[in-house]
Amino acid sequence: MSEDVPLPKVNQRYRDDHGALVTVTSVEETRVVFMRDGYPHPCMRPMYNFLGKFKPEPGEE
Repeated sequence: MSEDVPLPKVNQRYRDDHGALVTVTSVEETRVVFMRDGYPHPCMRPMYNFLGKFKPEPGEE
């Protein structure tokens, strides 16, 4: 993992690689838990995967 990539923060908004909005709900050492807009269940990705496929929304960095 690159050291210059900031880690996600709780309540931060991101877009996935398909353009869908998500809101981070939990950040742990090796994983990120988030909620997708319009989907009622929490989702999880390993940290390396989240950082590679999700980009912060402008103004959320």
